[in-house]
Amino acid sequence: MKLRPSSRELDALRTAWKAGCSFVILALLASATAQQSASEYQVKAAYLYNFAKMSQWPAPFLPDADSALIVGVYGGDEDFVNVLRATLAGKAINGHPLEIRHLQSAEELKYCHVVFFRASERATPSMIAALDHASVLLVGEEKNFLDQGGMINLALTNGKISFDVNSTSLKRAHIRYGTNLPAQGQIRSRYPN
Repeated sequence: MKLRPSSRELDALRTAWKAGCSFVILALLASATAQQSASEYQVKAAYLYNFAKMSQWPAPFLPDADSALIVGVYGGDEDFVNVLRATLAGKAINGHPLEIRHLQSAEELKYCHVVFFRASERATPSMIAALDHASVLLVGEEKNFLDQGGMINLALTNGKISFDVNSTSLKRAHIRYGTNLPAQGQIRSRYPN
């Protein structure tokens, strides 16, 4: 079930999102590659970082103040994983260092806090079903991802990335999110084609 956020919630999200993305994008631009603008992968990496920043897991899932927050990527090739690692290198969320993993099996998913399902992965529905009620933030990039039980879906339209949120799936997984993440997102980020 998708709910429409109020304009106040969207304004709050835009402000928080701009601040978070500005930090990540400035760090990217200052890197040795000195690219003119962020790539699609870099923008998606920034989204994943900010989604994790806005989420709160039940205490048993991040028991120690310095426990690693694990971001897994299921499906796809190493290119996105390498960009994600480079973009998030040295970053932490609330004192939790980020650990990036390229997942090879369904068994590995349950050890993650965030799992990004690449569009090329066709086993997504069964993987989501296996994680039912697990406190894992499920992010995807496929048209039917939310209908399959996913929580946040990134969509690429006309060179822009936007996202939609399935708040029912988030609640079922006992993941709380700040007021900065509305029931349905409308934030758009550009990258070169």
